[in-house]
Amino acid sequence: MTLQMAVFNVGRGLCVAFITPNRYLILVDCGSSEDFSPVRLLRDCQTNSVLGQGRLAFTPWANADLAYFMITHPHSDHISDIENLRTLLKPSIIIHRPDLDWQRVGSSNRENRPLESYRRNFFWPWDYYHQVVSQPALGGDMSFQYYWLPLDLISAISSTDTDYVNNSSYVSVIKYAGRTIALTGDMTAEEMKWLLAINSGFRSSITGNAIRPGMDILVAPHHGHPNGFCSEWFDNTGPTRYFNIVSERTARPGEQSGQTQVDSRYSQREFSLGQNQHDRRMFSTRTDGSVLVWIGQDGTCTYETIANR
Repeated sequence: MTLQMAVFNVGRGLCVAFITPNRYLILVDCGSSEDFSPVRLLRDCQTNSVLGQGRLAFTPWANADLAYFMITHPHSDHISDIENLRTLLKPSIIIHRPDLDWQRVGSSNRENRPLESYRRNFFWPWDYYHQVVSQPALGGDMSFQYYWLPLDLISAISSTDTDYVNNSSYVSVIKYAGRTIALTGDMTAEEMKWLLAINSGFRSSITGNAIRPGMDILVAPHHGHPNGFCSEWFDNTGPTRYFNIVSERTARPGEQSGQTQVDSRYSQREFSLGQNQHDRRMFSTRTDGSVLVWIGQDGTCTYETIANR
């Protein structure tokens, strides 16, 4: 039984897939680029060894392709592939925030077509099978947990509409075979401090376990930007053991390089030990391509990077 993880190179946003040890598909966000759709790739993997024999192939659950589809927060770079999702990968359980101020959500999005598609096709539950009470068994000891800030606190501490939506991000923690993986959406450092301060269950979840304390893989918040780097996070987890991954954002026309800059601390030994086959402490999807990780039943981790096809 193996857990597969893929952090796709989508240029500006985020899309992360997990194939659970029971072969179910979990998708966190559905970002895409003009020439690459992770959703199409995942669909192709059912019939075509696009990334190699047996990779990223999954088993449907509850008459749906996706066991879980999580939208960390409704910004267009995290849901740009949602039309392909609607037609190619039907989700069963949809995890999203229905409590946001949609005027603020709309004003913070440069591209509203994905947002409109999301609201029209995914926002209300009755069109999908996620009304069912049962949850899929993920296999082995795998768990999938997620945490968030209450809306009144987000409103109080977010100075702009963009911050408001970013700070509504779900933070998910995946555990398997003694390994711990975290995805942090676009939450900023200040809001991460709040989540750490008020949620003891969250703090406990990111400190690992007695055998392997701390974090094995961190998908860095807010595309690795400095405003997402939270030293209090590492006070709780210690340096990431395996590596940090940055879904690095390419610049829009007219943007300066500093607006897409990645915080170099993610690649420093104080914050990443690089305990992997190539002693790499950080990967960037922009320079390294999509990052694929396998975690075996005994906790062994392997990885490779692959260019988009």
